[in-house]
Amino acid sequence: SDSDSDGPPPPAVQPGPSVQAPAPEPVPDPEAEPSEPSPKNAGARCKKCGLEVPGGKKAMQRHLKQDCPKRFVECPDCEDRMWASSLEAHRPNCRMRSQLCPHCNEEVTAEALPVHLEHECLQVEVKCEFCDWRGLRLHLDEHLDLCPKREVFCDHCYEPMEQYKMCSHVCEFIAEGSSCVICSEDWSSTKVP
Repeated sequence: SDSDSDGPPPPAVQPGPSVQAPAPEPVPDPEAEPSEPSPKNAGARCKKCGLEVPGGKKAMQRHLKQDCPKRFVECPDCEDRMWASSLEAHRPNCRMRSQLCPHCNEEVTAEALPVHLEHECLQVEVKCEFCDWRGLRLHLDEHLDLCPKREVFCDHCYEPMEQYKMCSHVCEFIAEGSSCVICSEDWSSTKVP
């Protein structure tokens, strides 16, 4: 009828946001693959070593200071700087690492050990350079004081000779009948021990 068309049209129903109930949390499947970390704890890739470091900024800082194989560390023996990943291989070959002398157990650096063995260690067996005597370096000075074959020099003419010949040496600079300038004794009456 006409009377129905006389008034304003009824208001149109506007589509509004639909309200839905939240989806239920999924129940984790114990056999499923582990899921990606949540963005809040997402890992980052270390720019030095390329490893994925789980956690946030603090985890990355800890990795860079303590765990990164490409961080610089100092060798505790020689103080050379190197990557942490190189330190383990460096230590057994470090020239400044401590070693015990196999003869006297003195602690020396690896670099100093050959010099110690060749010239310093008192427990190394050595040979006298003048005779066939062999013994510990500890006793070498004592032996050299008495070694009959050691080269000595006359105090007056500086003639070199073996030590055992000194007692029979007749020095050409001391004339027969001359006296010692220190004690004034006649040289011919002086007995050599």
